[in-house]
Amino acid sequence: VLNVNPQEYRTSLRSHRAAVAAAAVHSARGVIATAGADATIRVWDAASGAQQYEFTCHEDAPVSLAFMPAAAAWHAHELVLACGFDSGSIRAFDVPSTQMLLDANPIEALADGGGGAPAMATAVVALRFTPRDYGAYALYAAFRDGAVAVFLATEAGDGAGVTPAEERWSF
Repeated sequence: VLNVNPQEYRTSLRSHRAAVAAAAVHSARGVIATAGADATIRVWDAASGAQQYEFTCHEDAPVSLAFMPAAAAWHAHELVLACGFDSGSIRAFDVPSTQMLLDANPIEALADGGGGAPAMATAVVALRFTPRDYGAYALYAAFRDGAVAVFLATEAGDGAGVTPAEERWSF
């Protein structure tokens, strides 16, 4: 962290063993997530800099992150983190329980369904949660090749779920 006025530098959040590819902040929960080229996703307490959680992804490199905004009262999962990977996969987790809410590769699904997307996987370059009707959220995923996929984060049975929406595009 660089404090501009006194020009002091302080190292914080040091634990990745390789470059950090992405970061996301959840200001309401006071946490920061980082995705590293060391195939880890780490969640940190923003105030203290202490690492709270670590997810390891041996088979793929995490390259993009997004937190779901503070959810409605019905929402069973209080801290949802979505991660995009170099292979085109997207995973969403309930961080405290480490429960996986989504494990999908929409590029493969588009190719299989004839949606015009290439059959070859392409990296997820950006993720963004946006509000929808009645407390639901949409998770938009942008891919290196120009494709966009949408997932709905809604109440599902005994809690919340993240499911593919019918909205998919390729540019």
